[in-house]
Amino acid sequence: MRLFFLIGIITILLSSCGNNDSAPHYNTISVEGYERKPMNRKPQKQFPFDIDVRVTEDKIANTKEIFKNRKKPVVLSFWLTTCAPCFAKFNAFSKRYDDMKSEIDFDYYAISIDYPDNEAAVFSSAVENNWPFPILHDLNREFRRALPGGLNGMPQTFVYDTDGNLVLHQKKGESLDFNQLAEVLKSASK
Repeated sequence: MRLFFLIGIITILLSSCGNNDSAPHYNTISVEGYERKPMNRKPQKQFPFDIDVRVTEDKIANTKEIFKNRKKPVVLSFWLTTCAPCFAKFNAFSKRYDDMKSEIDFDYYAISIDYPDNEAAVFSSAVENNWPFPILHDLNREFRRALPGGLNGMPQTFVYDTDGNLVLHQKKGESLDFNQLAEVLKSASK
């Protein structure tokens, strides 16, 4: 019985490998030194989504209202309070944030996908680390269903151009320095 089960699993795994010509294609911006890997899951919702998020400890808003200004690119960085690489990324970005904002007009949101019982840690982390950008908390973890890849692995960053098109998806472990991000944002502003 185990042998048949193992053969079945191997068959399923092997049949899912290979070239998937039906994979969705997204608008992309080429950045020197950054290799963008293809996304393998079509988003369930389109930007600006329709997801309720906590904006402060006592205020909830919908992303359609928050992200409604389509005159500038939008960066969404997803994180968890238990993710050390997320904190390192945000602390490093905080040092460059004001300079980048003075050069490029863009919106940046750090969105926690923590479970509701960690909500206090979401906002206290932002205060303790003095992060200069808005912090949102995905109350029902809906972005996991709305974005490509299901937000598997943190941190992850998505950049949307002024037309609401996804132009960059940086996954956990992929390197993208601040100069490359600035280049993407400048291109996404056009």
